[in-house]
Amino acid sequence: SAKADYPQLQAAYLEQYPDSKYAALADDAKNSFFDLLQVGLEIGWLGMLLFIISLLFLLRIPVVEKHRAEILGLKAAIIGIFAASFFSYPLYQWLPSIQIAVVAGMLLSCDNRSLTKMRTSLLGLVIFTLLMFMAAILAVNRQSRRYAAYSLWDDVRKIESVSQHKDTLIYSYSHLIEELPHNGLLKYHYGITLFELEEYEKSIDELKEAASYYTELSLWMCLAENYRALKKYDEAIAYFSKSYYMAPKRFMPLYKLMLVCKEAGKTEQAKRYALQILNKVPKIPSATVDAIKLEAQAFLLGS
Repeated sequence: SAKADYPQLQAAYLEQYPDSKYAALADDAKNSFFDLLQVGLEIGWLGMLLFIISLLFLLRIPVVEKHRAEILGLKAAIIGIFAASFFSYPLYQWLPSIQIAVVAGMLLSCDNRSLTKMRTSLLGLVIFTLLMFMAAILAVNRQSRRYAAYSLWDDVRKIESVSQHKDTLIYSYSHLIEELPHNGLLKYHYGITLFELEEYEKSIDELKEAASYYTELSLWMCLAENYRALKKYDEAIAYFSKSYYMAPKRFMPLYKLMLVCKEAGKTEQAKRYALQILNKVPKIPSATVDAIKLEAQAFLLGS
């Protein structure tokens, strides 16, 4: 998916071309630059082709004089939503998605072409109604379970003292992952919780699983911190480096690289990162950046 692949592709590109003019603009990206590109990355070229064909099919529905105003209005609504997708993310919001489905259904009901024209008998109508009723029951049941899962997730995230509620947290997250098995953000939160509980190996497994659905800077940073806690410094350096190349203007990945290299006894490599910190111009000045620069300067002067 785009949320899993795009940040890694960005990091790989900037690692290969560190002096790129885009390095100053790169940051923790979770979405593509516009909605249609996001859809294309999510469903692939074949899916995008079918998507475009379906859209053109709707727009080519003949304008019947009797319903001219209605049909033109429905087509304008679809064009407006998709025009907005070049500047925002309406296709990933539930309300515009419902609107598209309703408008598409209304347009198809006005279509007299043979592809969408159906003749129904009373028996066929009864069977279709029963099937739709069963599907609705299943959908309501599934949605109620998802709502309960999201409510539980919200309650779990409010727990402040992680160590005192270890068993509750692990049981709750295990149940949530059964209900929402493909939710990368959930797996990411569970991985962070396991790190806070000092369950480093389990945290690594969950975060790597989360990365196949969802990736952000803090996920890689937490993976690196897990390896650092296990004193697997080469792996920690690798993930801190990925974090740095994903957002080269940020100071924290460089700072962590300096610290982990010091811990690993790689003094010369730590010095190089300290020099990078001192030479880097902050995008937004802050007390945190000033403190990092002072620590890097102290390290160079004392080594």
